Amino acid sequence: MQAYERKQYELRRQEIKEAAEGTSTDVPQLTWGDIRSRKVLDSSISGALAGGVLNTWKRGRSGTVPGLATGAMICGLLQWAFNEFDIQRITYISRAAHPRPVPSMPAAPALPIETRPPSFPVDAPEPPRSLTDRFVSMFGHKISDEEYLDRIKAQRDNHLHRIEQLERERDEKRET
Repeated sequence: MQAYERKQYELRRQEIKEAAEGTSTDVPQLTWGDIRSRKVLDSSISGALAGGVLNTWKRGRSGTVPGLATGAMICGLLQWAFNEFDIQRITYISRAAHPRPVPSMPAAPALPIETRPPSFPVDAPEPPRSLTDRFVSMFGHKISDEEYLDRIKAQRDNHLHRIEQLERERDEKRET
């Protein structure tokens, strides 16, 4: 058992003891590694037991070890993935609750109108994107309806051209 796993179980024992006694002491801060590994060992062990029993029941004694390994790996990975989603949730909430301050620009001295640099329009900040837009952007970029229509028309033209070629080849084969 690694150090972070021992720390995890020590923290849990301390929480249970404090809950039973009704006392409270300072609990050390959790790290991202602690959150990532939370209950992975528990899930792996229970997955190994369940996988071993089910695979032994299905395939006999020869399926015990593969069932143990497969169950442990799948349940451990699922628990790790759940913990990763939990970390993403925590970071999202912390960013929303504590936005970063925008650095302020020092005030420039007032210049005569003739010597002031031209002012540029200030772009408004982008509105937050929806979850669907963020998901689609992971796989590519969103295109406008006009661009999509142009692509579909080009595909249609290519297909019609290919159909004409195939019909000509078919007619030539019939004539010979």
